[in-house]
Amino acid sequence: LAILGVQCRGYPCRPMIVLPNDSSHMKSLVLHELIKRGILIHSGLLINFCYSHSTEDIDTALNAFEDSLRDIKMGKVELMGELVKPAFRRI
Repeated sequence: LAILGVQCRGYPCRPMIVLPNDSSHMKSLVLHELIKRGILIHSGLLINFCYSHSTEDIDTALNAFEDSLRDIKMGKVELMGELVKPAFRRI
């Protein structure tokens, strides 16, 4: 995940992907590309593992992350749709 300066932080049981600039555009691109590859994660880039995930499932997700970040870095990605917006906000 070191592509584009992306880091993985948090607890091993619930890691979180941290983008270097944390912009809505970058987050939207990452989520968009993961969804195209069949991976759906929390919009806050939290990763939720469970016992039903096999080693193959985890490998598939990691490969999707790597491919997505590589395509974003190479400029092969164009965002379709709107930017990600916070689901909850203070009133």
